[in-house]
Amino acid sequence: MQMSLLGIFAFFVALVCAVQGQTRGTVRLVRNGVPDVSSAYSSGIVEIFYSASSSTTNIWGNICDDTSFGDSEANVICNQLGYNGVSTYGRAGSTSSYGTDTAATIVDDVKCTLSTYLTLDQCRLTTTISSFCASDTEDIYVSCSK
Repeated sequence: MQMSLLGIFAFFVALVCAVQGQTRGTVRLVRNGVPDVSSAYSSGIVEIFYSASSSTTNIWGNICDDTSFGDSEANVICNQLGYNGVSTYGRAGSTSSYGTDTAATIVDDVKCTLSTYLTLDQCRLTTTISSFCASDTEDIYVSCSK
């Protein structure tokens, strides 16, 4: 069976994304705009690989800290990263510990009914971003328990 060049390219791109763990809903921590690619960070600004409301292509972006974000959501993020829950969480603008980043906010209104969910994909969220989330100071940060 002969594969077209486009088919081979699509397979290669999918393979690279899978190897790097970049599937929809993947989360990572960022400090001073530098993503944690070696799982060395247990705290930082949270980015999610998701499709923004104006796109069907997944990109890395931030999660807005709004009124629905709390203990359950922070615990799900830390559990998804392989940690034993969260020790602290909050708005990136409330601390200078993690610097700033330039990623756009692409997810808002995250609500996890249970803190035992394995990924944020099990939670309710929206890609319609409220004006409250326009500033990078509203980005989520977590400090996970080791």
